[in-house]
Amino acid sequence: MRDDQKGNGRVHGLAGLVLFAALAAAPFVLARSPHTGSRGWAAHSRWSGALVITFAVAAGLAFRLDVQDVLRLAPAGLLEHAALLVGFAWIIAVDVRLHRHSPALEQA
Repeated sequence: MRDDQKGNGRVHGLAGLVLFAALAAAPFVLARSPHTGSRGWAAHSRWSGALVITFAVAAGLAFRLDVQDVLRLAPAGLLEHAALLVGFAWIIAVDVRLHRHSPALEQA
């Protein structure tokens, strides 16, 4: 492997770590907010954050197992995409909820 590819891999890994950490943390932060509105929404946020963490960790483990030839064709990409799907679906749900309950949008 070339040195520049190793550097790109490190940047990719660091960016992924930041992305998944933010996608996992945001639901927990919102769940603790006093302005959440309902216990159901807070629970939904916590579950979303927990699923992002679970899928991201499972993707990392699957990738390591694949690289080390322990488990060939491990579903790392599928698990990574599942984490992204849950995280971005939660962001969309937050957006929809905010738009439905925003007084500024009701006046328009």
